[in-house]
Amino acid sequence: MDSVEIHIFSDASIVAYGAVTYFRYVNSRGEVGTSFEISKSRISPLKKLSLPRLELMGALIAARLWKYLSKVFCGLVDGVFLWTDSEICLCWIKGSAREWKQFVSHRVLEIQDCTSPDRWKFCPYLENPADKLTRGENSHTLLNDNVWWRGPVWLRGSGNQWPRQKFERVTDEQKLEKLNTCVHAILPQTEIILDENEFSNLGKMLRVTLWVKRFIAKLRKKTCESGTLTAEEIKEAEEYWVRRVQLDNYCSDIHLLKKNKPVPPHSKIYSLVPCVDDRGILCVKGRLEQAELFHNEKHPAILPKSKFTDLIIMSEHVKSFHSGVVSTLSRVRNNFWIPRGRQVVKKVICECLICKKYALKPAKQLTGQLPRDRVVESPPFAVVGIDFTGA
Repeated sequence: MDSVEIHIFSDASIVAYGAVTYFRYVNSRGEVGTSFEISKSRISPLKKLSLPRLELMGALIAARLWKYLSKVFCGLVDGVFLWTDSEICLCWIKGSAREWKQFVSHRVLEIQDCTSPDRWKFCPYLENPADKLTRGENSHTLLNDNVWWRGPVWLRGSGNQWPRQKFERVTDEQKLEKLNTCVHAILPQTEIILDENEFSNLGKMLRVTLWVKRFIAKLRKKTCESGTLTAEEIKEAEEYWVRRVQLDNYCSDIHLLKKNKPVPPHSKIYSLVPCVDDRGILCVKGRLEQAELFHNEKHPAILPKSKFTDLIIMSEHVKSFHSGVVSTLSRVRNNFWIPRGRQVVKKVICECLICKKYALKPAKQLTGQLPRDRVVESPPFAVVGIDFTGA
């Protein structure tokens, strides 16, 4: 396929609201095809809302669908277009969220966070396939409905045949503002979408990362690597996760350092005098530049609190045969510097199941109650021992 796009249509009625998604693909011969991808609908809330607000709820579902699909088809989609037949809803999305009331403002903020406003287009309601979500269709009618399964007819044509955006019917009461045209190019994401919280083992995490990377490279026909994973690849995967967790926690500091600007004094890592090395990793600068040590020992990478950091600690803990906090922390600091490292390492070790089993103490048996003769005082001569002669 030369081009793959995602088109999402949203609509609402007083009964329900929702969105439906289609693939639009163009092959090498210029032939255009479309196919149904996914749909989602919800019943309108019991509290009565105006139709424009319900349309905004449908647009919010469309934005969430794109956020989900952008992760599933990361790097495989060339562009996205979102369609709605509500001109008022379009004005809200393309305007500033601060201008609207709280209900509209919160949803517009989330929509603008998930999508770019210039990706939203106007679609006539008669040609909106999402309209079938809001009024319902029986299974027999829907099975033979070409618009539902392939989208509107103009979607299979060129871009010149698509509906044009109109705002003539929007009044001043809806606070319409003229917006400058903004051309925003959406580039396909190149990051490997993996969740660090889904892994419980560092080795498995790095191997899965590399296999996913090889698979993506194979799809793009850049390389056709095969065979077992190499030590260099394992190291690259580890550096990838280090950069990722650092960007999630120290993004502003990294951008300042790349511009040769110092980190602000209120930064959490200000006292470490951080720097960014040629690998793009945030490291401790230190004073060991002239020492005959490895790069990781002179400038250990800074690791914030994260699941990846916990996996690094657990890996070193297992390699050192479940040693204590001091030994594990010493091994970790050969390559990484963890702020408040002792507390973090202690917390991870306390969650080690093997250490928990060996640290268990045997239960103590509770002793029984003492007999009455041992706890109650007796008067003199209450117990006397004599023989048969009375002596």
